[in-house]
Amino acid sequence: MALRSFIGKKTLITGAASGIGQSIAKALAAEGAQLVLTDLNASALTATVASISDNGGTMLAAADFDIADFDAVGGFAKAVTEEFGSLDVIMNVAGISTWGRIEDLEHHHWRRTIEIDLMGPIHIIESFVPPMIEAG
Repeated sequence: MALRSFIGKKTLITGAASGIGQSIAKALAAEGAQLVLTDLNASALTATVASISDNGGTMLAAADFDIADFDAVGGFAKAVTEEFGSLDVIMNVAGISTWGRIEDLEHHHWRRTIEIDLMGPIHIIESFVPPMIEAG
């Protein structure tokens, strides 16, 4: 089923404090979505939330944490679901890039990329999708 309108849709956007995530958050706020935002950068997330609120957008919740942290994601998901019910839309936008010459990159660079770009979205899916399925 294609989503034709975001009006009133409870929408989670990760990586919402800058770049593509922030642009999507602002655009969906203008379309009437009810936003749940996350980002690792607390001050930038606070600024994004203020900008959206100041322009009439609906903020349900926002929290700064690392989506690579399964327990942090799970705790946020539990709090959001208990207060607002299941979400309607999830947008996994948070991510990083690993740049450099192969000989200059170390294992921890690759591991961090996998933790954020792969495991982060998996943590979001594991934590937020089951209540969505249960709600139909």
